[in-house]
Parts: sequence; structure tokens; C-alpha cells
Amino acid sequence: MSGIIGKSKARGSSGIISADLAVADGGTGVSTLADGGLVVGNAGDDVEVVAAGATTEVLVGGGAGTAPVWTTATGSGAPVRATSPSLTTPALGTPSSGTLTSATGLPLSTGVTGTLPVANGGTGVTNSTGSTNVVLSNSPTLVTPALGTPASGVLTNCTFPTGHVLQTISDTDTGTHRSSTSSSYVDVSGLSCGIVSTMASSKFLIYFTSSVASDDGDRLYINVKRVITGGATTNEIDGTTYGIANLHSTRGWGSLTSFYLDSPAQSAGVTITYSLRIKNNDGATGVYWLHESGIASFLVQEIAP
Repeated sequence: MSGIIGKSKARGSSGIISADLAVADGGTGVSTLADGGLVVGNAGDDVEVVAAGATTEVLVGGGAGTAPVWTTATGSGAPVRATSPSLTTPALGTPSSGTLTSATGLPLSTGVTGTLPVANGGTGVTNSTGSTNVVLSNSPTLVTPALGTPASGVLTNCTFPTGHVLQTISDTDTGTHRSSTSSSYVDVSGLSCGIVSTMASSKFLIYFTSSVASDDGDRLYINVKRVITGGATTNEIDGTTYGIANLHSTRGWGSLTSFYLDSPAQSAGVTITYSLRIKNNDGATGVYWLHESGIASFLVQEIAP
């Protein structure tokens, strides 16, 4: 016992330790501890006492030579460790990195930055015009779009206001005069227009003008021939039937201009060829088209029905 007692530095006459037992003697060097407090070693000196932490704090190590400290925690539940933790509704703030391959419930309005490409379900663009739905390439339905000037387009099934000009085809002849003594209609070379119908049952406005002349009272008559390619329809729109008769120059020369609105009741996408024809009604000497080497014009317009 004398050896053991001899190691004590705080022993009373009764043999009971009366002072703090030092760490070197197997004690702590302290005499009181707060309820819930912790004892922390201090490299051979008196231990340090860390007070009890609050329920919102966790103990964080201070590293070598430094006592741990209580640090305020956020949230509730079990402590989180590095590998495969399960978090419930955490507020992550702005992570410096992360892989969301298996994430769900990401709000597109607030959870995505940058431009989402088409390959990832986005549009690949940052600006848009118009409203409501995004337009995809196959069979979209557009409401009052402003198309601008398309590079191409097929308007076979489009609806246009009645009287709208769908297209215009023209031909101009600046050659020398044409003459005829035939009492039957003959084509005026250089004056014909082939037009492919945009719509079914369109109307076609035909316009022609030229300087004309006749000899010795011969009368010049004109008509327009219509040929619909792929069909059996070949009609002469002649003056007697369609009201363009008696367009003639008697005993001299003059200028001839006329219009005619044709309604061939054709299908869409067919070619209609209109040709200008003349005849000498009296058949004596001659009638002339493009008198004095003027200019003759022939124009056809497709009109929406």
C-alpha cells in the first residue's frame, strides 16, 4: 500500500483522496462535470471538459491538439454519412457538382438552366413567337399564322378568298406581223400560256392585246383555244358563243384588247394551255396580227373560285 499511496499527491490523514486526481495518476484532473458534458483527453495534462450540446447541435472534431466543438445542425432525423445516405426533402442550395441521372420530379420552370436540346426533349431554341402549342413537322394545325415568304409550298388543299389571284402566267411576242387569209382559226405563233391549276374549279382570266390590220374590208376574228392536259377537253372559246365576236378592224388597222373569264371546271394540279387564234372572216386578201412590228401580249391569271 505504501507504494500506491506514495503516488498520490492529494491524500488526507484518513487515507481518502482529498484533491483532484491528476491524469498522471490515472485521474482526470477535474472535480466536476456538467450534466451531459464530455471529457476530452489533452495529451497528459488535465482533461478538458466539453459542455453538453443543444439538441440542434452535433459534435465536430477539431483535429489534432484541438478539442471538438458543438456545431449547429439543420434539419432533423439521423446523422448523415458520406456513402449512400437517404435524405428526406433536403434543401441542397447550389451544389458545386452533382449527377441527376436517377433524379425525378425536377421542375422544368425553375430547375433547368441553359437551352434544352431536341435530343433531350427540348426545342433547342431560346426565343419563340406566337402562343399555345409547340409545332412539330408532321401535319401541324396552325391558327392564323404569319408565314412570311416560304421557300416552297404546295397549296393544292388551301382555301383562298373568292377572286384572289393565285398565279399569273404571261407571254409576249415582239416579232414581225402575222398574217392569215384562212377562214378557219389558226394559232398565232408565240402567243400561248400553259398554267398548272392550283385549285379545283378555278376561274382563269385571259387578257390579250395587239396591233391589228386588215385589207380591203376583210374582218379579223379572234378566239382562244383551251386544252386540258390529261383530259378529253379541247374547247374553242369562240367569239360567237362567248361574247368576244366582232372584235375586228374593218378597212384599216388599229389596236385590239380583250378580256375573257373562263370556267373550265378542272381538277387541281392539271395543266391548261390557252392559245390565241385568228381567222379572216371574209377570206379575200389578208388580216394581220402585230401590225407594223408592234408588241403583242397574252396573259392568264388563275382566280380562286
